[in-house]
Amino acid sequence: MKKEEWKHTTTRPQKEAVEKALSFLPSGAVVAHGGSMTLEETGMMDALRSADIEFLDRAVCKTPEDSRKIFHDALMADYYFMSTNAMTIDGELVNIDGNGNRVAALIYGPEKCHYSCRNEQGCKGRCRSC
Repeated sequence: MKKEEWKHTTTRPQKEAVEKALSFLPSGAVVAHGGSMTLEETGMMDALRSADIEFLDRAVCKTPEDSRKIFHDALMADYYFMSTNAMTIDGELVNIDGNGNRVAALIYGPEKCHYSCRNEQGCKGRCRSC
């Protein structure tokens, strides 16, 4: 991760991780997210929904057109929250993305991305599950 010039923070418990992530967001920031059970389970989504930000919440979309608009708007957000499926020992992210929105945002989207990674299940070889 140092080689890639990523800034990272390791936190435990989950409440501390949520508080730390929210501390990076200025009031009024435009924030988007990729679909993530990790963000839901850690309480991050509820925290983002109640924060003093403009939250592009795809969970409120009623139509495919609404979802498509949010996916596009997310690319121009100030911050993007997502989880990653795995991270290699070398710090490379591994993502499997059904819609392509998370990977698109990761590659072409906001300059400030927050990646949540839970290292609860290890995997053998050069990869660790997040």
